[in-house]
Amino acid sequence: MKLEKLNKIQELSLKWGVVLLAVSIPFFSHTIMYFAFGFLVISFAVLAINGAVQFKPTGLEVPLSVFIFLYLAETALSGAGVKHVVDNYWHVLYMFAVIYLFNEKEMTRFLRVLKWSAFIICVITILQSLVGLTFNLEFTVGSWARMSQPSLEKFAKIGDHVIYRGRGVVGRWHYFVAQLLMLLFFLAATFRKKWAAGFALLALILTFYYPAWFAAALGYALFFIIRKRYYVISALIAAVSVSLFAFLGGFEYFHYENSILADFTSRPSAVIVLAAFLYFVYKFIKLYGGTVYSTREHWQKFLNYSWCALGAVTIFSFFKNSFTNMGNSIFIWTIAGLIVKVRISKWSRRLMMLKEE
Repeated sequence: MKLEKLNKIQELSLKWGVVLLAVSIPFFSHTIMYFAFGFLVISFAVLAINGAVQFKPTGLEVPLSVFIFLYLAETALSGAGVKHVVDNYWHVLYMFAVIYLFNEKEMTRFLRVLKWSAFIICVITILQSLVGLTFNLEFTVGSWARMSQPSLEKFAKIGDHVIYRGRGVVGRWHYFVAQLLMLLFFLAATFRKKWAAGFALLALILTFYYPAWFAAALGYALFFIIRKRYYVISALIAAVSVSLFAFLGGFEYFHYENSILADFTSRPSAVIVLAAFLYFVYKFIKLYGGTVYSTREHWQKFLNYSWCALGAVTIFSFFKNSFTNMGNSIFIWTIAGLIVKVRISKWSRRLMMLKEE
């Protein structure tokens, strides 16, 4: 009876953790992300009590540990403080939560809730830009749970009609744009109909943040390389994107202090940390990148678009570092976990029919 209760707690905790995480990402709610993580921790703890947790080697443990250790040591010695590192990189636990807790059922549930939550936020962003939609979502609970009303920012006026920048529901414009950039590729991966990704693309365009347009275009250029190996088409997309971005004055958005470069190159001693980070990225791509023909078609499609999302947000981070913002960072590490989970799981593979001898 006690074991049955524990199993029920584990199942409900996992379900709520998965659902809340999927909702929190598009709506960019740090508070809901914390609750999601709490439920996932409870689920893992119950599994550990039942002795059902098994170590799942990914090949990333060593390079990731070396990187975080060096970052901790370098940051502490430079006077920036260990808290700076903890604030930025504890989110890697979301990756391991996905790897250790998600099965095919939970993966499907997560993607289903995520895609509809993302679609809703795209519609809200479009209406916010085109008709000035706004609403009061302001509340505060103590000093840790806050949501502020999104402010409208005019971008242009066409006759008597005002066009606003799409800013999402919580007003963190630049970071919300990075989230929307990644969600664009997720909607392309999870909706069978292309119109859903069209809504996401329109929402991204209506943010009128040129680096996001640039990153999205290069992300799709990456897709042509991964999926079809159309290198010429990819090169043409990249060339047109760079030219248009320069024409719009997009490179003026680059400021070193806001870039991911500042996190690794602001101090000479940080170069070794950058090397460790690049080695981790290299191992991740080597182990889990590319096309695996034994993977089911819809899961391979998901993997391809996931890599495009990571590539696009990395490009975006040269203009606004997304890796150290909590909401963006959690989504990035969650994507990494989803990629690993799909690649190492048997349920993502094709059923092979063997000939009888």
